[in-house]
Amino acid sequence: MKLFVRLGLCVLLAATTAMLFPRIRYQYLVVHHTASDTGNLHSVRRGHWARGWFDAGYHLILSNGSTAVPAGDLEPSLRYWLGTHSVATRSKRHNVLGLHLAVVGNYEQQPPSPATRAHLAHALKLLSERYGVPSAKILLHRDCSATACPGRNIQRADLVRWVDQESGKVTPAVAARQRAVLAKTLTAPGILFPLFLGGLVSIWGLQHRWRMRRRRISQPTANGAGL
Repeated sequence: MKLFVRLGLCVLLAATTAMLFPRIRYQYLVVHHTASDTGNLHSVRRGHWARGWFDAGYHLILSNGSTAVPAGDLEPSLRYWLGTHSVATRSKRHNVLGLHLAVVGNYEQQPPSPATRAHLAHALKLLSERYGVPSAKILLHRDCSATACPGRNIQRADLVRWVDQESGKVTPAVAARQRAVLAKTLTAPGILFPLFLGGLVSIWGLQHRWRMRRRRISQPTANGAGL
């Protein structure tokens, strides 16, 4: 029983930490491209399932409008919702501590459109504010592994400049949808609060049952000693 109580306390501590300090979850924002002209979360997920991964390797996919998903919309994978690590690079540190966002498109062959730049910049600014990641830790995939991703037409200095200068160029509708998606995560206080209360009640219940059981065991001994 002590093991279950300790385990429950560990879960409760983890949930409380994530609820009160969501900014400790991610230390980097890592930008990728899909290297395909069209795509969405579903197509990325299918490709990554073929590699044996349980879901898309990225936390978020940014649409370029090439499918039914509107341009600028963010699609969260289970990794983002659960707050789990990525497998999108060969760097364990950046996989575990990074939030990975892939932009649909091949930016080795062509530059991102002005709209895509603004959509990406706005998403990165929201993520930076939400998780407390400074611009110095907004990275490209090739900063973490030996690869060309996200293509020669996206340079890190340009990316930081876009965040500063172009993040306000998105429409109010796109901005609102991006914010709504980023709120859908287990690291959100509104979701973790019920888990916190549930963990607290569960631990209290386990401790109560443990005390009652000890009383029942000790009671015959006490009665026998008085005879």
